[in-house]
Amino acid sequence: MDAGGRITPSGAESELERARSVQLTMLPPAPTIDTFDIACSYRACDMLGGDFYDFILIDAWRVGIVIADVSGHGTAAALLAAAAKKVLQMCGRGNLSPRQTLLEVNDSIRADIPSGMFLSVLYGVIDIRSHRLCFASCGHNPLFLQRGDRLTDEWKHGNAPVVGVLPSTQLAGYLHEEFVQLEPGDRLLFYTDGLTEAFDGNRAMFGEARMRTSIGKAPGGEPQALIDTIRADVDAFRAGAPLTDDETMVVIRVGEVSERVSPLISGAVAADSPLPIYSSKLIGREKEVAGIVDALFEGTRPVVTVTGPAGAGKTRVAVAAAEEARDAFPAGVRYVDLQQAGSLSDVCRQVATSLNLGDDETRLQLRIAMALQSEAGRSLLVLDNCDRASAAVKECVNDWVTRTPSLQVLASSRAPLEAKGEACHPLRPLPYPKPGAGSLTVKEACTAYASMALFVQRAEEADRGFRLTEQNLTDVGRICARLDGLPQALELAAARVSVLTPRQILERLDKRFELLGSGDSVNSTLESTLAMSWDVLGKADQTAWMLLSLYPNGFQLDTAATLLGRIEGKAPEDLVNSLLKQSLLHFDVLEDLEGDRRFFMYESVRAFGREKLKGVEFAQTARKKFETVVMDYVLKWWREDMDRGGSIARRRVLHELETLLEIVETTQTPETRAWATVIAAPVLYAKGEQDRAMTLLRGAMAGLLPGSDEWMWIQVTDANLRATEAPDYVAEMLENVHGDPQVCFQAAMIRSTALQSLGRSDEAIAVIHETSKLDELSPGQQARMKDRLAVIYGAIGRPLDARRLLEAALKQAREHGDPLLIAKVAFNLGWINVRGGRVGDAVKQLREAYEIADKEGDRVFEASCLGGLALALHVSGKKQESEACALRGIRLSRELGRTFTEVAQLNTLTRIYHEQGRDEEALEVALRARKLAQDIGSRKSEALAEGNVAAINVVLGNNIAESEAAWRRSYDILLELGEVRSALSALSNLGVMMGERWKAKGNPRDLDSAISNLKESVIKRRDLGYDPMVDAELLLAELMVEKGQHKEARELLLKTLETARERGDDVARKTVTDAEELLSELDTASIVSARPRGTPLGKKRSRRPTLPAATGSNRMAPSAKRDPGDSSRIMAPPLSKAPGTPPPVVKTPPSKTSSQGLPVVKTPSGKPSSDGIPVVKTPPSKTSSEGLPVVKPRGAKPASASIPPLKSRRPKGKPGAAPSPRRRPRGYS
Repeated sequence: MDAGGRITPSGAESELERARSVQLTMLPPAPTIDTFDIACSYRACDMLGGDFYDFILIDAWRVGIVIADVSGHGTAAALLAAAAKKVLQMCGRGNLSPRQTLLEVNDSIRADIPSGMFLSVLYGVIDIRSHRLCFASCGHNPLFLQRGDRLTDEWKHGNAPVVGVLPSTQLAGYLHEEFVQLEPGDRLLFYTDGLTEAFDGNRAMFGEARMRTSIGKAPGGEPQALIDTIRADVDAFRAGAPLTDDETMVVIRVGEVSERVSPLISGAVAADSPLPIYSSKLIGREKEVAGIVDALFEGTRPVVTVTGPAGAGKTRVAVAAAEEARDAFPAGVRYVDLQQAGSLSDVCRQVATSLNLGDDETRLQLRIAMALQSEAGRSLLVLDNCDRASAAVKECVNDWVTRTPSLQVLASSRAPLEAKGEACHPLRPLPYPKPGAGSLTVKEACTAYASMALFVQRAEEADRGFRLTEQNLTDVGRICARLDGLPQALELAAARVSVLTPRQILERLDKRFELLGSGDSVNSTLESTLAMSWDVLGKADQTAWMLLSLYPNGFQLDTAATLLGRIEGKAPEDLVNSLLKQSLLHFDVLEDLEGDRRFFMYESVRAFGREKLKGVEFAQTARKKFETVVMDYVLKWWREDMDRGGSIARRRVLHELETLLEIVETTQTPETRAWATVIAAPVLYAKGEQDRAMTLLRGAMAGLLPGSDEWMWIQVTDANLRATEAPDYVAEMLENVHGDPQVCFQAAMIRSTALQSLGRSDEAIAVIHETSKLDELSPGQQARMKDRLAVIYGAIGRPLDARRLLEAALKQAREHGDPLLIAKVAFNLGWINVRGGRVGDAVKQLREAYEIADKEGDRVFEASCLGGLALALHVSGKKQESEACALRGIRLSRELGRTFTEVAQLNTLTRIYHEQGRDEEALEVALRARKLAQDIGSRKSEALAEGNVAAINVVLGNNIAESEAAWRRSYDILLELGEVRSALSALSNLGVMMGERWKAKGNPRDLDSAISNLKESVIKRRDLGYDPMVDAELLLAELMVEKGQHKEARELLLKTLETARERGDDVARKTVTDAEELLSELDTASIVSARPRGTPLGKKRSRRPTLPAATGSNRMAPSAKRDPGDSSRIMAPPLSKAPGTPPPVVKTPPSKTSSQGLPVVKTPSGKPSSDGIPVVKTPPSKTSSEGLPVVKPRGAKPASASIPPLKSRRPKGKPGAAPSPRRRPRGYS
């Protein structure tokens, strides 16, 4: 008794009470889980029991349910139950396989369990999202499943022996898993045998039959109702008899499946979840994730590896794919980060920790393989950051996938693991704006470029006030490009917008490793990420990384081999392959170089390598060797291009442009700088960077010895880029070039172009003939000379000779195989055919030229081709396509700063608009063309535009007399410039326009003017040997009939018919038909005598006058201004003046008999002209009796010599009648 007289328990009893209290507190309450209702019941027969139940939170979405019974009662049973419960928690957490968990529990307790004791366990795992149950039983009562009126406790595999008796290797043969897809309304009953083995006073047992009855009669709904019913029935059956065993129950009622299920570990999902959880959205990797998910679902490759450079986002992509593919892995998904693992034991420990296998490393690799086995089906093991221990990971993975066929491994590594059955999914950087990409709106930018979308989203997270605007759009795009679209670098840069603007971030990227450090951890900076890649490389690979970082825009193996050949111990190809496997290099297949591979470093990787190079003693030697290797390679292919042409040589040079530019900026050797400039400047020009090209040329003169080869090449290259805008300067500068035959040839081609531009065509022809005497001219050079000579012949009115030469040059160019030469010759032949009425051929040839220019990347020539093609399409009747082509050419010319070409294309557009009846728009375009021509000092372009303005004003009825005078001024300028054919075409066009005006207004003065101008043009064309314009002659005959000049009209018609029948083209055939009809009417005396004056012969026909158009040099631009084979070899098309250079004064050319004579080109003496270059007599001077006749001052409309006569009907009808708005008058060129 105590002091108060109360009875107290003995010490032993007190200890039992405390033990009982502890045991009861170890039994958890029923957890609250969405879509599940759970109730529990426990009743011990003694102070301490051997039964227990438990709930194991396996991960955020799976819960384990345990019910177990230890043999015996009392303290020993209670202690074993406590130990078993702890072991089950340790083995079950994170382990999705009930079977594997029970085997591990058996391993853990079997050695320490007292003899004669054992443990029966029923353990199930429920996925709370899919309502899928997997369970296994070791000697325990079967699970009851109540589904409506059905009650099931018989399962496919039955029971395995109890835990603690057999070794796991034997137990595994009996232990199997059962799978159940739970349905709404199902009830599950986990129980111990104390219920079914309860005895009444007569020693009768309650049994499973009564248990079934109790379950069946229990009301549906709450799980507690089933527990209460069973307990009441058992107690009633016992009828006061004492408990002989512990009684334990867990009842689970299944609800409806829901898409919104709360995770089991609220607030701590990331820590215990098998996959990392990210708060931000994955951007721009939808395609890559989908490809990996497909591979995981297919399961044909046991190992799928996500590879890519440092910072590419491999972990994010792998995790996203694993999460999306969860349903393919009923046995679960495991994630292991191996970033700190460096050995086989490290890898095994990390994986074992994830699988909760404890600290025992005995046979750990084998135990992991066993733990990964599951009869639930396929399982996924995600191994992240395998770089440091890639060899160990490979060994483990090969072992595990061999032992566990249901295992799928998803790894992330910069290099492939090279495991059995591995499939690699490389990650490239996110798309970013490339230099020269078209402009986009703010809205379009993030849609077109995932890198910009990622930067903007992360920037908005760092600074809620940040927005992508028109002001910062370009800077953000450049940041993305400078960071190669690598997600990690972009995210680190975007985090800086809270303190820096995009412009400031861009300016600091030269020191990117200081800028892009988050400061959160050693592995969260760009530099530390790249340092990990550096550390895993051997010394030879590290040296290769440093040397290859000198290439700014990639390399091909044949250039790098010489540089890398200095590294001992490894072949160059092995070094490149090693860096490629580590994702430090990537490559593009160059289809334009027959599938050759060009290797690149991402800019951040390259910057890291260059930083490392600064710290080594051989840095200066390496740079000099790099310059030598590159220049030897480029000069070899440049000379190949110069000697034999061909796209392969030219493209190899083009691929090295950025490397050449870097050498220009960094070399200390003037000669090296000069050669790099000679090769790079024309390429820059062809890409539209004229100012940059001229800046390079000015800088390259420093330190050169005048008269040296390098100095001479710089002079010739500079002249070529100025040929269009300053032909007088170029003609004078190149007059006495001597030395290398190659430089002499280039100088001669450029000088002939300049002379032609000045109207000195005879001198230009002489220069070409002198050039043909040079030694060992290649077939390509011979084709270029023919092409150049043909251009001049076309300009001086010898189209048949021009076509013959061009057809021969085109054949030779095709045999030679040089695409750009083919394009330039086809372009010029297309122009000749437009003028000659062979419109179908012209469209085909000009389209071929455009397509080659586009493919070869010569944007300047591409702009010219668009102008020529637009005109040819217009003449062929394809009006909409023609207009679109012209507008595209104008935009490109404006983008490239090619005002000369833009003016020519505006003249073409003027004609197109006019013939569509859009005269107000045509006048606006013509006025702009005239203004631009005046701004650049191009007299010919100004004359053509002036004529177009005058023509439109005539059509619109604006000040006719002044318009005629303006037209005559343009005619006089064309004559002064030696553009004879263009001048006569202008005169003819003026006659056509005045004839149309006479028809519309009935003014006799207009009829007289039309006849006078047409007669002068037609007669002089025949006298000078130019192709007669048969449709213009037919129009003149019609107008002469109107005037009553029947005899003269009949004589002209006979000549016209003879010429037209010989030509046989479409225009000629139409002319023959109409001329024969008119001649027949003239021969009918009654009609002639009876017809009142002003009444036209034949049918009434109306048509609309049209305008000329010009592109480039009016006929064959740009070839009339330069050699068409030059632009991407060493010579570029002519370039506008350098910034700050005053516009050149275009002098009136000297007469052809002036004392200045012909240019001197140094050639071997006594060498005859090359085959195929016709020798022609020097044309007579303009003052000779054989030259152009004196033209009286009359208003005349300029016309492009590039415009062919088009088929039409003669303008019959009553004077004063309105003309048809969309028909072109006869004879207009």
